[in-house]
Amino acid sequence: MIIGIIGNTELTLKGIRLLIDQGHKIDYVFGLDQEHIKSKVNAVDLQSVCLKHNIEYIEGGPRFSEIAQRKVDLVIALGDSRFIPVKNFTCPVIGNHGAALPDVKGGASLVWARLINNGRWGVSLMDLDEKLDSGKILGVSRFKYSTIMSMDKFVSLCDDKTIELLEGYMNNTLTPPQKQNSKTMITVGKHIDSQIGTALAIHADFWNLSIYLPARTPEDSIMNQSWDSQFKINFKLANSTPYPEYK
Repeated sequence: MIIGIIGNTELTLKGIRLLIDQGHKIDYVFGLDQEHIKSKVNAVDLQSVCLKHNIEYIEGGPRFSEIAQRKVDLVIALGDSRFIPVKNFTCPVIGNHGAALPDVKGGASLVWARLINNGRWGVSLMDLDEKLDSGKILGVSRFKYSTIMSMDKFVSLCDDKTIELLEGYMNNTLTPPQKQNSKTMITVGKHIDSQIGTALAIHADFWNLSIYLPARTPEDSIMNQSWDSQFKINFKLANSTPYPEYK
């Protein structure tokens, strides 16, 4: 199988290594330009691994016109938050999501996971669609973790679980998901107070309601001294390496 890769993170690198080990040909890696890679969480320079394995590395920024019509069998987006215009592609496009679909949609999923910090989380693999997190769910991995685990180890764990899903997809051994994608029941707005947003997520989990959690920006990493002590501990965990430190 000839594959195109979209992404520029540690997860992308793990996916490339898996696909090479399986004997697939990677035609290209569509990464970020140098300006954006510096601000990307968990970013890694993939040019050396591409050179080693004769893979074309394309610095694309947000532009997808160069790769959309390339002759590949499959495009895989790993650890990439750019909007991908899948209708312009001539082959299937799949991607990962850092939470269990359809229960949790939106951005900054791993940060929200540690704000909730209940020892349970999940990651997903899906067909990418025109709307965010709305494509067919290909597989979901739910797992437990230590609530005192460092953020970098938690991110690595989530990456490894995602790679397990990708391996299952490539080997056609994925277990069908228990739920199909569906409309979100609760939508949380941008820049909501972190403790309130987390309380809504805990409420949604208790009542088995799907929720959309928004992407986070540096201003969302500022601690509010009125929060309770346990949430402050979780906030410090969530906003630490490889993410920007809390303030």
